[in-house]
Amino acid sequence: MVPAAPPEHLPPLTPEAWELLLLAGRLDLAPGDATRLAALARTALPWANLLAWGERLGALPLLHHHLAAQPEAAPAEVLTRLEAAYRKTSLRNLRSFALLREILAKAEAAGVPVLCLKGSVLAPDLYGDLGLRPMGDLDLLVRPADAPGLEAILAGMGAFRSPDGRRRDPAEVPASVQEVIGHGLPWFFPSVCRVEIHRHLLAEGIRDDGWLQADLWAGARTRDLDGVPQRGLGREHLVLHLASHLAHHLEEGAVHLYWFTDLGALLHREGPALDRAALAALARRLGLEAGCREVFGLLGAAWDGPGPDDARGAFPRLAAALSVQTVVPAGLPGLTGLGAIRRVRGLRNRVRYLGEVFLPAPWKLEVAFGRSRPRPLLLLAWPWAKAWRLARTLVRRAVG
Repeated sequence: MVPAAPPEHLPPLTPEAWELLLLAGRLDLAPGDATRLAALARTALPWANLLAWGERLGALPLLHHHLAAQPEAAPAEVLTRLEAAYRKTSLRNLRSFALLREILAKAEAAGVPVLCLKGSVLAPDLYGDLGLRPMGDLDLLVRPADAPGLEAILAGMGAFRSPDGRRRDPAEVPASVQEVIGHGLPWFFPSVCRVEIHRHLLAEGIRDDGWLQADLWAGARTRDLDGVPQRGLGREHLVLHLASHLAHHLEEGAVHLYWFTDLGALLHREGPALDRAALAALARRLGLEAGCREVFGLLGAAWDGPGPDDARGAFPRLAAALSVQTVVPAGLPGLTGLGAIRRVRGLRNRVRYLGEVFLPAPWKLEVAFGRSRPRPLLLLAWPWAKAWRLARTLVRRAVG
């Protein structure tokens, strides 16, 4: 039986193992790629390490999808692990979509417009199989003025706000200035999933301008979710969101392979209809073009035009980007978040925001480091850990 490596310990993979993972991270394989994937699976691969990386990167359901079509190519115990991951993802997503439908129905009845982001739109519309695309949570975008209405709906359904799903008392979790520029603490539905309410489309609330909000809602597309209308982003806004979200998390050193699958499959499907000039102009206006261009390059896609697709040629760069996973306590944000202070309005709020960055509340320290260490030591460790992450980001940029 292939042992499961602990998630915090991920040994390096061989080039052949990375190639297999990255091939499996594509939604559709050309005949030549399918043949190559099967040939790689028949070699002496470090399967324990590969499956551990696949779990960290969210790639196991797609790996199962491709290897199940050629079951003779991989060891039986590997296929058993992959099938279990696929079934687990399917069941979790089915529960999440049942919850999503209920939320959207109540929001529609209450007159609260909601835009669904990321997996809640992509899993059914792009993948066509809820078991292939992992979903850590439900991401919902509302206009800032509508956020209280949606929060009231979630509270009425039994959800609670919490930094980690354990603390249920909102009084323990005071509202943060960061909510002005991003999204607040997630809402938890026990035994189902968490829900994040976004007031802004982009990471750190970039460009809270009226024109962007108006464009998002004017260009939204609607699909049917079991009799309930489900709104999603329009084509260019969706590509921009996926690319900028990936660029942001590449800086943080914590990305999933299926985020690249999302964007790559979307570009493959929507490429001919995508307004590249409008996309580039929008990215430039928002100051996101450099990050989006980098992400497109990691996919082997041309940013400036349709161009030739060279996904296989980009594999070494993509493997390098994925292999640099941040090993810091969960919940610890990077100092790169300091740049978001320009989005906070008012001197008093700016001072409060800086205070929250450098003197975090006790619950933030507990989420980041656990409860076992004295708080004074954690306060001393906090800025050093953040500085380490910033230094790592700068080194990545310099060598990348």
